[in-house]
Amino acid sequence: MFTYEFYGSCIKLFKKSGYTFESFSSEKGDKKNIVYLRHDIDNDFLGAYNLAKIEKENGVKSIFFVQPNSDFYNMMSYECMSLIKKIKNMGHEIGLHIDATITKEYEELVDYTNSTFNYYSNYMPISKIISFHQPSSYILNNNIVINGFINTYEKRFFKDIKYFSDSNRRIFWSDSFYDSIEKGLSMQFLTHPFWWAYFEQSIYEAYYNFSKKMDKYVDRSLKRNDGSLSKIASWLNNELNEYK
Repeated sequence: MFTYEFYGSCIKLFKKSGYTFESFSSEKGDKKNIVYLRHDIDNDFLGAYNLAKIEKENGVKSIFFVQPNSDFYNMMSYECMSLIKKIKNMGHEIGLHIDATITKEYEELVDYTNSTFNYYSNYMPISKIISFHQPSSYILNNNIVINGFINTYEKRFFKDIKYFSDSNRRIFWSDSFYDSIEKGLSMQFLTHPFWWAYFEQSIYEAYYNFSKKMDKYVDRSLKRNDGSLSKIASWLNNELNEYK
């Protein structure tokens, strides 16, 4: 079910059911029939573009959270900056996906969030809306508020309304998803681009296809920097020949 076609059907169902698609910065959280669409880009930043296009085609907007300390991409790279610009030009928002595990206490988290935003906002159009990467029970249960920012795990977005997520490939549609839409209950809907594709895929296929996608990304990056995989292969061969 983690296909782009299925995601598009979810968007169409929201619209047919009378939902409005709001930014987390809106002041309509106490009303019914509101959905906050959110995407956490833990690794597959290339796949985020496909979800953004589906939403654009259906006339809705969402927010994409990019991770400053991701092991899989560099927010400041040419590829990532270009993608952020394209998504932003579609009318979507960009926010920071903060890894709170690198901080030890609230004050440190506040300082880290502020300093990270102050740095990256010089180079890209990001909103003062944050999501936390793999949030701990402390984040989930303490209604963390950081002055000047909106936290997607604040009680008003996480506990006061319905919350559905595909985290860890959760089958969210079996968790009263359709029933909640039928009742017009406001909700936050979170996806991770990594899980979604043109065709249904197993967990193994998701990892495999992601690795192939990243291979192409690395190849493009090398070629853009006057290099290529063939040149690297030639260099490696020369190095190995020295040890024969």
